[in-house]
Formats: sequence, structure tokens, C-alpha cells
Amino acid sequence: RKENFSYEGLESLYDFYEENIPDFELDVIGICCDWIEYKSEEKFLKAYDLDNLEQARRKYTVLETESKTYLVSE
Repeated sequence: RKENFSYEGLESLYDFYEENIPDFELDVIGICCDWIEYKSEEKFLKAYDLDNLEQARRKYTVLETESKTYLVSE
């Protein structure tokens, strides 16, 4: 399922689960259904009809990668 996330996106997801749910049992399909990665802040905000990242973070779980892609889970 490498087409779902960038390499940095996968690293961010790994870190998220390690830090927040250490006993997490890997469910690749579940992760692919729960998360989506956007290649830019603009595309992410437009997809959710949001004004800024702070508004997004109040509503959703948002992870930002070093290359400025955004992973979002509702």
C-alpha cells in the first residue's frame, strides 16, 4: 500500500502510533482508511473547507511532515 503515503508520511504515522498507542497492533487497511495525506497545506485546507491549520487541529488529528505534507485523521 505504498501508494497511500509518502515515506515521510509513513515515518510520521509510525512515530504517532509509537508515542500515543505503544501497544498498537498494525492494521494496514485500517490506517489507510483512517488517514489521508495531502501534498500541501493549501490542498488540505481546501478539501476540508478550513481557514487555517489551528482550526484544522481543533477538529482533526493532523500530522505535518518535514517536507510539509499533511496527514489527517477524522
